[in-house]
Amino acid sequence: MNPIIQKLPKLNKYIEYIEDVNNNNFPISLSGLTDAQKIHFVYSTLCYTNTPFCLIASNEIVAKNMIKDLKSITQEKVMFLGKKEIVIYDYDVESRENSRNRAYVLSMLAQNKIKILVTTIETVLQPVIDKQLYLSSIITIKENEEIDIDKFIQILLNSGYERTQMVETKGQFCVRGGIIDVFPNNMDLAIRIEFFGDYIESIRTFNVVNQRSIDSIKTATIYPCEEYVIDSDTIKKVVKKIDVEDLKLSSLKLTAISNNGEREEE
Repeated sequence: MNPIIQKLPKLNKYIEYIEDVNNNNFPISLSGLTDAQKIHFVYSTLCYTNTPFCLIASNEIVAKNMIKDLKSITQEKVMFLGKKEIVIYDYDVESRENSRNRAYVLSMLAQNKIKILVTTIETVLQPVIDKQLYLSSIITIKENEEIDIDKFIQILLNSGYERTQMVETKGQFCVRGGIIDVFPNNMDLAIRIEFFGDYIESIRTFNVVNQRSIDSIKTATIYPCEEYVIDSDTIKKVVKKIDVEDLKLSSLKLTAISNNGEREEE
């Protein structure tokens, strides 16, 4: 803890502020702070109350400067939630990376695992999916556990994972007989799951470059790779709704106005 933060509890106004935070007396309005002082205030509040913070910046440039300043004074992990990219004509590599990053941060938020979150006004205004749907899409597997392999594969597909011939980057998985390789969105290494029937015989991390195993692990948690998780029930509801709308449209009589002002039925 730096010397500035250590002196703050000696100030009466700061003591009142900390008491209000601990007693959940919100909202609390603070004024007259410079950008640098705001960062120290966030850090000091985290030190004395352990209260999670969400900093909302006017744009991404300001947000990234905040992150840089926070990382210089705290060892707490600072997370950034960027805006949702709207790709009209193509789904390129960069947009997939942004989508994976958003999915990871939202998964962490759903589990209350973020102490400091930095985002922008534009991001806050964008809707996100239901928290419980996100939590239900987080998979935890264990050694010697019995699971339905087909269902496991379907969950990966529903969570935005891409099925490939060989795992090379995050968000991919492949199936080779009784072995499933997955590169979870929340891990730095891919994992290799070996099955004996429907039982998980072993889980090992491996290097995607040379495909060689590194370490054996007992459990692994796999976060969604896409922000919007679509399960089979949701797909059925959407299909049913489309069918109903098609029936409504087919029953309508379309009319057009002719050049002479008369109505013609098509």
